[in-house]
Amino acid sequence: MKRVFLKGIKGGTGTTSIVANLACALRKSNVPVYAIDLDPKGDLGLHFGLAWEHQLGWSDYPNFASACEQFHQDNDGVKFLPYGSRSNLGLDFSSIIESCQQLNDSDDSWFLFDCPAHVDVHRYSLNEDDIFLEIINCDAI
Repeated sequence: MKRVFLKGIKGGTGTTSIVANLACALRKSNVPVYAIDLDPKGDLGLHFGLAWEHQLGWSDYPNFASACEQFHQDNDGVKFLPYGSRSNLGLDFSSIIESCQQLNDSDDSWFLFDCPAHVDVHRYSLNEDDIFLEIINCDAI
């Protein structure tokens, strides 16, 4: 299981777009890919074709087992979990990150996390072999 955390230095750097594109590229390599939106301002689901009106995600549920019903799959086979509508910034990211281990299909699985810019990286449950990328260039669009 490989975990990649992507975070912009501020909103508008294109982090969500990078997460979605990286997920699709990895999926084309025939490996299981999960994309998790940890950003209350993020719209990761829209990048995978989820309807704008869809508001539910992991933040709307009391535990990970219940939130699993909000996983979706795009046409390429990327499984993704939207953030949801609860905007409480005090949510426990570590809990959702660690719970994702229950989904681990194989050693080849990739888990991509779209992280909010305002949260310090030390609030995440990072392992020694995790990859953390901070996006510093603004989205050209």
